Amino acid sequence: MINKFVRHFSLLAILLVTLLIVRHLLTPGFFPIHDTTHVARLSLMNEAIKSGNIPPLWADSANEGYGYPLFHFYAPLAYYFALVAKLVLPSYLIAIKASFVAAFVLAGLGMYRLSRRWGRGVAIIASCAYLLAPYLALNLYVRGALAELWAIAFLPWVFASWHSLTKEATSMIKTAIITTLFLLSHNLIPLITAPFLLAWVILHKRHLPRQVVITSLLTLSLSSFYLFPLLFERGFVQVSEIARTTEYSLHYVKPWQMWNSTWGFGGSAPGVEDGISFKLGKLNIILALAGVIALYKKKSHHLNTFLAISVLVTVFLTTSASQFIWDSASYLQMVQFPWRFLSLISFFLAMLAGFSISLFGNKITKYVYMLIVIASLLVLNLKYFTPQSKLDISDSNYLEGDYISSTLANIVPEYLPTWMPDFPTTPAPDLPLILTGPSTFTLPRAYYPTWQATLSGQPTSLTPSSTGLIMLDVPEGTHDLTLSQSHTLLEQLSLALSLATLITIVVYCCRLRKISK
Repeated sequence: MINKFVRHFSLLAILLVTLLIVRHLLTPGFFPIHDTTHVARLSLMNEAIKSGNIPPLWADSANEGYGYPLFHFYAPLAYYFALVAKLVLPSYLIAIKASFVAAFVLAGLGMYRLSRRWGRGVAIIASCAYLLAPYLALNLYVRGALAELWAIAFLPWVFASWHSLTKEATSMIKTAIITTLFLLSHNLIPLITAPFLLAWVILHKRHLPRQVVITSLLTLSLSSFYLFPLLFERGFVQVSEIARTTEYSLHYVKPWQMWNSTWGFGGSAPGVEDGISFKLGKLNIILALAGVIALYKKKSHHLNTFLAISVLVTVFLTTSASQFIWDSASYLQMVQFPWRFLSLISFFLAMLAGFSISLFGNKITKYVYMLIVIASLLVLNLKYFTPQSKLDISDSNYLEGDYISSTLANIVPEYLPTWMPDFPTTPAPDLPLILTGPSTFTLPRAYYPTWQATLSGQPTSLTPSSTGLIMLDVPEGTHDLTLSQSHTLLEQLSLALSLATLITIVVYCCRLRKISK
């Protein structure tokens, strides 16, 4: 009877906690956040797809109408979900809110799936500790970091899938798909997670080297349409240069800030005068320490060592003591803010917190402890899941006026094409439809290698001007101009590889299902 109650209570508790966390997303309007671009991004992505630019790459209306490649390198998963949600929802804003909600649902269920193998009580406490981690509140109600929340949501899923990897083909396929989704969720969180995930795989799956390699290759193939351009074409935009202008050494976290720091809605500042909090949650930390003791008593030394070392390493990497590592690891400098490691710290702490229930042997005592922990987490941490204020806004606040044409590109400057030294200050004139030569014309569009142009149906080459606009030579006579966005050869080959891999997987699974019947 008690076991049946706990089975039903588990998912109900997680969903109830999720509902309390996202309650402010379920009312009209929105609230102030640092990243205000989500609605505009979604609208522009929708326009790009409707124009045939698949995968979406170019934001035609942005950058004063000169356009720029807003979607070329930005992790798309959260927006893909929102676009699907928009099919049944009345506005882009509501679709974005649905995407935020989905991230928390995924996070809670993912942590439950990961921790369930060690007991239902462990899974419930770990899930609630993860959902109620203050850093997740920071990403939702302060930063509005949608993509990062999706990456955080997939952390437990990707660790769980690799832990469950077997010799079965379906297991390898499932793990590859989940890992691909994780890679599509965020540019940076998978990067800083990679060493810890590798250690996790070595710890649990070193006896399956063939399956690990095959799964890794499947992941690489599935994600190639996004990953290969990100790795090899990022020089087309100014993302690396702009990322390195952020002085990471000014954004370390003092250890005591992780224990307690004033909650705020400002930004990250040099020293300890930050306008936002980097607290991990006092109860989360205490529960994690209890989890370390419980695992030690259970003689689960490998798991205990991995989780404890992971917490210590990630905490270390957020502090100034790790500057010698940041100075020498150029890929880390792309992360910009050492406090991004709070995402991993929150994840590992939540896992450890779940094991604290193992200190109790009696079932009734465990159930009472579980209820007390959930209630205490809600009392202590739920207050952080509240916006600074409510705003009576809708899609029009982000889609009308000059927000898309002027404001958006300045908020997201890292995707300005390399050939364009600065953002234009005046709106782009209309594109000429007829050109008369012989002459060299400069077209009012930002140059990018994905543009294709024809003159009277004949392809013509394009070059960048000194200001980063498109230049082309027009031969003698009058010619009709056609200018369209395409994809580079690398993008086309990468997309073909991803589609071929996906089709192969679908065909294989269909045949397997047919055989099993």
